[in-house]
Amino acid sequence: MIKENINHISDINRELMKQIFKEYKEGIVGYVRTAHIDDHIMNIKRQKDIILCFCKEYNIKCKKIYIEEGFSGINYERPNIKNITKSNKEKVILTTEFSRFSRDMIALDRYVDENDKIIIGITDGVIIRKNTQDWL
Repeated sequence: MIKENINHISDINRELMKQIFKEYKEGIVGYVRTAHIDDHIMNIKRQKDIILCFCKEYNIKCKKIYIEEGFSGINYERPNIKNITKSNKEKVILTTEFSRFSRDMIALDRYVDENDKIIIGITDGVIIRKNTQDWL
């Protein structure tokens, strides 16, 4: 099941990711979020397993997996989002899907641009990053 979540990534995105991972290999982190504390244990485990499987598939090291429990994806007033934002070393954020990081794609785009981060939504199969043309 977990492997299936990462097998759909297009060849173009695979090549882009390889370039990104090579350039930022020391700055890769994971991000997991649940809005409801009731179902958090299985939900967090599932998200972490997908991120770890993805890292194994691409032979990369995730320095840390940040976990937010009981937070909405509507705003960025979350402790671990603030920690990631403050860090100049953490450039690549792996998340199972973009909705774990943000429920607002326009705000997500703005976050990436303003904070010079790259976000990879593993099950979405899409990369959001600043200066797309840099890798094309």
